Amino acid sequence: MLKTLIHLEISRIFAQFKGGKQKAFGIFVYIMSLWGIFGLGALLPLFGSSGIISTMPKGEEFSVSELVQRFDLISTADITVGILFVAVFFLAFFQMKNTFFHRFDQSTLWSQPIETKTIILSKFIGSWIVGIPMIVAFSLGSLGICFLSTGSLIKTLILFLLFLSAEVIGECLGYFLRTLFTRANRRFRTPKIVKTLVKVILFAGIMMVYYYEIANNFKDIARFLIFFRSLPTAFRIMSFILEKHIFLAPIPMLVALALLLLFVRYMASHFFAIAETMESRGSKKVMAQKDLKPKSRIAALITKELKLYWDNSTVAMNTFFGALMPLILCLLLLVPVIHDGFTDFLYEQHYVPPYAALFLILLSLAGVMNVAGYSFSLEGKSAYLTYTLPLTGRMVFFGKLLAYLVILIPLYTLSFIVAMAILSPDPRYMILYFLGPVAYIIFNNAVGLLFDWKFANYTWTTPQEFAKNSKQAFFSAFGNIGVSALIIFVGMTIMTTYPLLYAGIITALLIIADIILFLLTKNLKIYHI
Repeated sequence: MLKTLIHLEISRIFAQFKGGKQKAFGIFVYIMSLWGIFGLGALLPLFGSSGIISTMPKGEEFSVSELVQRFDLISTADITVGILFVAVFFLAFFQMKNTFFHRFDQSTLWSQPIETKTIILSKFIGSWIVGIPMIVAFSLGSLGICFLSTGSLIKTLILFLLFLSAEVIGECLGYFLRTLFTRANRRFRTPKIVKTLVKVILFAGIMMVYYYEIANNFKDIARFLIFFRSLPTAFRIMSFILEKHIFLAPIPMLVALALLLLFVRYMASHFFAIAETMESRGSKKVMAQKDLKPKSRIAALITKELKLYWDNSTVAMNTFFGALMPLILCLLLLVPVIHDGFTDFLYEQHYVPPYAALFLILLSLAGVMNVAGYSFSLEGKSAYLTYTLPLTGRMVFFGKLLAYLVILIPLYTLSFIVAMAILSPDPRYMILYFLGPVAYIIFNNAVGLLFDWKFANYTWTTPQEFAKNSKQAFFSAFGNIGVSALIIFVGMTIMTTYPLLYAGIITALLIIADIILFLLTKNLKIYHI
C-alpha cells in the first residue's frame, strides 16, 4: 500500500510540471527547473569568487584551488545551507495544506482503510524522490567549493548529507509552525492582498540588491564573506564541522531524523483535527453606509479586477515585478557607482545619440510593464458572472484595461520623475520620454488583453497552471521583446540622423496604434466561448 501511495504522490507532484500537457513537456519543465535551481545554488560561490577577484591586485596569478583555500570560500556553504533552510521552511509553511490535505486525497484516500501514518510517509517519500535531484542541483556549487577546499570526497559527501539534514529540519519546522499558526489564526485571517504585496515587495527587494551587486562587481559580497568568517562558530556550523570537527557531523543528521519522527507521530495522531483547522471558512462582511451607495459601472469593474488580480498571488508575482522594474532601476541611479556607469555608457556608445538611446531604454522598460494578459483567464470558472451582467463587451474590456493602467501609469510616472531628476536630459525630449512609454504601456496591455480574450483559459484549477504554461505567458515573455526589437531596428537610420524626429514618430505611431485598438473593440463580444 505504501508503494502505491508513493507512486500516486509522485504522479500528483509531477502533474504540476506538466500543467495539463504531455509527459514530455513535464520532463522538459522539470529539467529546466533543475537548471534554474542549480544556478541559484551556484550564485553565492560564483559571486563571492567574483567579488574577491575584483578586490585583488591586477596581474596577480592564482589557481582556483588556491583562491578557494586562501579566502576560505568554504564558508559560502554555511550561507547556502542557511538559504536552503529558509526557503524550505517557508515553502513547507505555505504548501502544507496542498501537500497533506489535497482535495483529491479527501475524496479518495480518507475514505479508505489506510493508516494516517502511511499517508504521511507516502507524502514525505514521494516529495523527496522528486525533490532530492533539486537539492543536488542546488548544492552542486557548494559541493564543488568543498572539494576544492578540502580535497576530500568523503567531506564533500558529508556536506551533501548536511544539506539533506537542513532540508528535513526546515521542512518539519515549517509544518510545525504552520500547524500552530493555523490554530491561532482561526479567528484572524490575513487578507490575500496583504500576503501578495508582502511577497512582491520581498522579491523586489531581493532583485534590487541583485542588480546593485552586479553593478558593484559583487565587492559587497566579498566584504560580507570576510565579515561572515569573523562571526562566532554558531553561525558557521558547516565549515566548522568540515574543517576540524568532522566527528560532529552526525549531530545535525540525528536532529533531522528526530524531528522527522516527531512530526510523523504528531501528524498521525492529529491528522484529521489539523485538516479541520485548515479548512477555509466563510466570513460575514459588515456592511457600511458607503457600501450601499451605487458606484459607476466602470468603477465597479476596476475594483473587481484589482481585487481579482491581487487575490491571485501567483499571477501577481509573475507579472508585477515587471511593473516595478523601471522604478527599481531608476532608483538604483541614486547610487553613485551605478549612476556613473550608466552615464558613461549613455554618452560613450556610438550607435545612437545619447538622448535617443535613453528614449529606447525607457521604451524597453515600458515593454515589460504588462500585467493585463491574464485578465479574462483570471475569471476562471465563474466567468459567466461577469459575462451575464448588462455590460457591453467594450465596457468589460476597458474596465479590465483601466484596472491595470491604474497600477502601471503611476509606477511609470514615478520612474519618469526619478530618472529626469537624476539625469537632467534635453528638455525637448522630456514630453516624448513620458508620452511614448505610456502609449507603449497602453498598447502592450491592450494587445495582451485581446490575446487573453481570444485564448482565455477558464478551466484552470490553480493560478500556477495558466500563469506559467499558457499562451498568455508565452506572449508576455516574447511578444514584448519582439515589438521592442522592431521599434529599435526598423528606424536605426532615422534615429542616428534625426533622433528627436524618430522619438516623435515612434510616439505618434504608438498613440495611433492605441486609437486603432480602441476602434477594434467597438463590436467586441465576450460571449464567443
